This record gives sequence, C-alpha cells and structure tokens, in this order.
Amino acid sequence: MLRISGPEALPVLASLLGDQQLKLEHAHARLLQLNITGNGSSPLEEQAVVCCYHAPHSYTGDDLVEISIHGNPLLLELLLITVLGSGARLAEPGEFTYRAFANRKLDLMQAEAVHELINAGSSSALRLAASSLSGLQGKVVSTWRKQLLEWLAAIELIHDYASDDLDASIEPSQRIDSTELSEDLDRFREELSLALEASRRSALIRSGLSLAIVGAPNVGKSTLFNALLGYERALVHHAPGTTRDYLSESVEFGGISFVLVDTAGQHASPDAVESAGVDRARDWQDSADLLIIASAADGPAIDNGQADDNQRCIHVLTRCDLLPVWPQQEGQLAICALDGRGLAELREQIIQRSGLSDDGSAMSFNRRQAALVQHCLEHVDLALEAIRDGMPLDAAAQDLHLAREALSGLNDPGGRQSVVDSIFSSFCVGK
Repeated sequence: MLRISGPEALPVLASLLGDQQLKLEHAHARLLQLNITGNGSSPLEEQAVVCCYHAPHSYTGDDLVEISIHGNPLLLELLLITVLGSGARLAEPGEFTYRAFANRKLDLMQAEAVHELINAGSSSALRLAASSLSGLQGKVVSTWRKQLLEWLAAIELIHDYASDDLDASIEPSQRIDSTELSEDLDRFREELSLALEASRRSALIRSGLSLAIVGAPNVGKSTLFNALLGYERALVHHAPGTTRDYLSESVEFGGISFVLVDTAGQHASPDAVESAGVDRARDWQDSADLLIIASAADGPAIDNGQADDNQRCIHVLTRCDLLPVWPQQEGQLAICALDGRGLAELREQIIQRSGLSDDGSAMSFNRRQAALVQHCLEHVDLALEAIRDGMPLDAAAQDLHLAREALSGLNDPGGRQSVVDSIFSSFCVGK
C-alpha cells in the first residue's frame, strides 16, 4: 500500500488515472485502473483499490490517498517511481504522524503512542499504547493542570484581596487556608506518585523482562528452553556442555513479553571457550530480572547461591518423568519438559513473580513524559515544604506555577522544536 498526503495528493492520483474522469468520494474505496510508467518504460496497467480522504477529515488533516496494489515489490517500486515523477517526494520518518500533530489531529502524547503501538512487543504493551492513543493520559493530565490552576487562582485571590483589606468580600467557597491546601497537595502528590510507579511497571511491559534458565550441566535447561518457546531453538544432546554460549529469544506469557535466555551449565572447565560460556551464564544469573534455577530430579541437589531470593528465583525440578512417583517438594516446581507436565504451573509462577498485570489500563507515561511528571512532583513537594514551614500561601505559588508548567510540557514543548524533532525522528518512514 502506498500513501500520499498533502495538498497535491489528489492531482498526483489524477496523473495515474489518465483519461478516467472520476469523482472520488471521501473515505470511499474504488477499484481503478492505474497507469504505471515507472522509469519511462511502456505503461503498465494495474488494478488497484484506491481510497481518498479529503482534508481535514484524514489521519494527517491534509488530503490523503491510499493505493493498495498486488503484493509484488517490483510493482510497488514502479508505482513509487511513477508517483515521485508526478511531483511527490518521499516522506521523512514519522512525517504522516507529524502532520497529524501539526494539524491538531493528535496531541503530542497521542503521537508518541502511535510509535509505541507500532513497536509493541506483547499484547499488554499493545493495550497500553492503545490506551495512550485514546487520550486517557491526556485527560488525566488536563485534570491535574486544571486542579493546579484552581489552587493558584485561590491563592492569588486571597493575596490580592488581602492587599486591599477586602477579605470579608471573598465568598467562603473561594477561601483556602494552609491546612486545607496542604491536605489537598498531599492527596495530589500521592496521585502523581502512583502514576509514576504505574509508569515504571508499564516501562517493563514495553521492554520485556529478562528470564534466564541457569543450573548445572545436563539438567535439561535447553529442553526446558525449547518447551517454553514452543519450538526447537536450542540444540539438545545428552552429552554435558552442549550449550557453550547463551541463547535468547522473545516469548510472551499472559500478555507479558520476556527475553528467555538459555545459559551454559555452571561448572569448572579447563576448556577456555566453555569457561567463557560459564562466565556469561553467571553474568545472566546476576543480572536477569527473573531466574529459573533448574535441578535434575535424577541428579544431586545443586546450590546456586540464590535460595533466599524467593521473589526473583523459581526453582524447578526437571526430568521428573524418570522418577517412580511424581515429586512433591516444598519450594520447587516439578516439571517434565518433554511431555509438558508442570509447564502451565511454571508459566503462572513466571507471570506472578514478574509483578506485572495484563489489564492494559495503568498509566503509561514514557520516559520523556515521566520525567516531566517527576518534575511536577518535585515542585509540589517544595510547595508543601513552604506551607509546612509556616510561610504565606503565595510563597508556594511559584512552585505550583512551575509544577503546572512541567505538566504543560507533556503536550506543549514550549517552542522547542528539537524536542518534537527528536520524538518523530524515531518513527519509521510511512508512519
């Protein structure tokens, strides 16, 4: 599909239609014959589905044309050359969404959500991005800014009237004292703090958690790795030391994305290459967000030095099919990676230990946005400190102004084009 946007989009389309005189209705798909000349060779006729969106009722806010053709890359290349020869140019990264932002079809936070939606690596990340794109975060921020403005107006009113000795003319509903404002700001900072904590969890949902399988050689780590992936990725052999370096693949459990890592068996080895693989396994054991510590049911118990880290570590007993009775051991999950017994319980443990939920409804500020909310929180704390030190309410007003200004930066970069350019430069071409 080829997308053309801008004031000359419809004339460019007309050049492809030749003598066909058609009235193309808004948002109405038509099956049309296109004359594709490419680089000057004899014209090629192609049947295409064409849909036009007339400004301002399009994604970008400009006239927009979408042309869907048969899925041959050579045909698409010829169509692109023809369109460029008719006066169009290639879009810059993120330019379609940038035009939607410039034409007020999307605010800046929604534009960033488009990028997150495209790059989401799990169903939970998709739901978070869709929530942001719907404008949920923008509505919450708008409510916060409105609340700050009301407090500022109340402080300014009291300050102005007090200077004119007209306190008696202020309506009771318009009055605010230090105790009331302090209580209100306490509740407000708690709301900001909860939103930031939810955003930290959301960041993990977006990026995915690392989940490493560690243990001694030949305890079934690679077999478990393949079973959790659902396909044969790691080489499995009965000989110890088959895995000499780590393997990593993305996998989703309960809507949450994980980077699953199969590591080399940890033991002393005279082989330099195998020893390097063991060192990398220990690095993963130290750095992974979650660990699956594997021991073989038909082998000796292995102490990996992680027994007390119950939240981070999941202890599994592999090859339980080799035992005459299915084991029931406290603190260990019994599994058989070959026939799948115990894997459902293991996946549930992984989801539970991640501390992340798949509701997709949490606040989902990205790093740029969270930094501004954190800046707002810091100024609210300074305002509270001034009030509790017994200073006049107008002493807190400056920090409340700065708190509101920080929130304004979420959707209004304040003329700093570099911020906008940085956001859209990370988009791929065509979005």
